Amino acid sequence: MNNAQAGKILVVDDDRQLQENLCTFLESNGFDTISFFSGQGVMAAISEKCPRVVLLDVMLPGGTDGFDILRRIRRQFDLPVLMLTARGREIDAVVGLESGADDYLAKPFRSLELLARIRAVLRRSDQEQPAVERTGKTHSEVIRADGFVLDTGGRTLSFGDRSADLSATEIKVLQALMENPGDVLQRDVLLSLVFGRDYHTTNRNVDVHISHIRSGIREIAPGQSPIHTVWGSGYRWVGEG
Repeated sequence: MNNAQAGKILVVDDDRQLQENLCTFLESNGFDTISFFSGQGVMAAISEKCPRVVLLDVMLPGGTDGFDILRRIRRQFDLPVLMLTARGREIDAVVGLESGADDYLAKPFRSLELLARIRAVLRRSDQEQPAVERTGKTHSEVIRADGFVLDTGGRTLSFGDRSADLSATEIKVLQALMENPGDVLQRDVLLSLVFGRDYHTTNRNVDVHISHIRSGIREIAPGQSPIHTVWGSGYRWVGEG
């Protein structure tokens, strides 16, 4: 895979040695890299350089942390964001996922695991937005169930005249549930459907995404609870609660 095929990765981390090592490793695997030590200039760089993935550290200097940058990215751009968190800070991972991150990785991490995560989010992104669509138009599939309308391209879930924005991963989780109403989808099945069989993550990841989806449903459809937990197994879409 040459650089033109792999594309650019924007790396935002204030650890200069780690950033240098990351960029060297990624470039050796066919990517171009753009690096920042703080959040300043990141949004402009995304607009100008069009990276395919953002690697975003949670802890950044200058009063703007990774969560702030993530929320800004989600308001303006549609591209994968992988959060880098401190070891043992599970709350960082939870907040990152609930804010719209596509994945997270705890430091210290193995370079090959990072590469696998990047390739996985790129595969999902390519499937959702085919390479031929580069004019800003987004391929969209609309799924309707029990009064809810899921727009996969617009990344929104609507109920009546109200809508909630979801991350790309949450869209895939919800799509799997809505397309299989009544069926219990075990956590490992959801992981396989959403991330692919070669993707390595935890069941906790699915639970966090489900929690965020439910929060969106409560905002747009108070009193509705179409996603039920099947304890010890997984989740199912059952319609009106």
